[in-house]
Amino acid sequence: MYGQREYAADGTLFYNVGSSYVHNAYGTIANHHATVTSTINTYSTPNGAIKRQLAPGTYKVHAAKDGWYNLSAEWVKADQVLVTKN
Repeated sequence: MYGQREYAADGTLFYNVGSSYVHNAYGTIANHHATVTSTINTYSTPNGAIKRQLAPGTYKVHAAKDGWYNLSAEWVKADQVLVTKN
């Protein structure tokens, strides 16, 4: 995980997370991981359409917003994962 701050030309703050950027409105970026203990659904956006099923495992958390966690290109409900800071 990277927490480097970068600003757009209009002054909007983004966090550089390696291969993409996360808008600062999605939360503070730190070294967090989500542990999934049983198969869960992922979503295209918070409260969006179901994207796929996610197998048990540990995944990097890229952002947090309104009870949801972003695991790169998909979102999961916060109450379905255990998030820890490394």
